Amino acid sequence: MAVHINSLLAAAKNVHCTSEWFTDIVGTNPVNIRKILVQLKKAGLAGVRASIGDTFLLIGLDC
Repeated sequence: MAVHINSLLAAAKNVHCTSEWFTDIVGTNPVNIRKILVQLKKAGLAGVRASIGDTFLLIGLDC
């Protein structure tokens, strides 16, 4: 699922990426998405702005 999230972040550059947005696409509970986003943040792959509910890619992915 982390690969799907990274792919979505790379493809959706102008979209407000919240856990609910990921849930609609991936089809899982928002809590599961948030847990994976925390792991991606710790790995330095994604950034999360909790106050506005936005997620963004910290590194470039070659798609």
